[in-house]
Amino acid sequence: MVPRINVTTDLIVGFPGETEADFAWSIDLIERVRFGSVFAAKYSPRPGTKSAGLTDDVPAESKDRRLQGVLERQREIALEENERFIGREVDVLIEGKTRDGDWYGRAADHRTVVVHGEPAQNGVTCCEFLPSDLVVVRIEGATSASLSGVALVPAVSARGRT
Repeated sequence: MVPRINVTTDLIVGFPGETEADFAWSIDLIERVRFGSVFAAKYSPRPGTKSAGLTDDVPAESKDRRLQGVLERQREIALEENERFIGREVDVLIEGKTRDGDWYGRAADHRTVVVHGEPAQNGVTCCEFLPSDLVVVRIEGATSASLSGVALVPAVSARGRT
């Protein structure tokens, strides 16, 4: 058992033969597991697959409603789970820079973390990192998709830079 593991999954709604009870079971599973993220899509036949020969018997309106239900509930769960990190310190492996000039990386459980540099008195941010640097970040914000915070200590690099 891994404490605080961040599990993700893929889900297809409206697969041939899927009933409202089947869909309710999927929502119940999302509620119980509280996935870190869910990639969800509506079923559509793909040539060459076994399911391509099945009757696509779930109406498009049902697929749309089910997909929106999964996405809405998953966004709520992800936000609730991410908000639990506010105030915590996490190790972040730096991957690169955002378009806005902030750094981003991954926490140990694979959550995306945006790292804001604290402005120094001269207006220059405190921290310059390299991809693969490990940084301690105090989490100050959360969305359903990511965490954000500020670096607390200089980076530890595989290249020996601190």
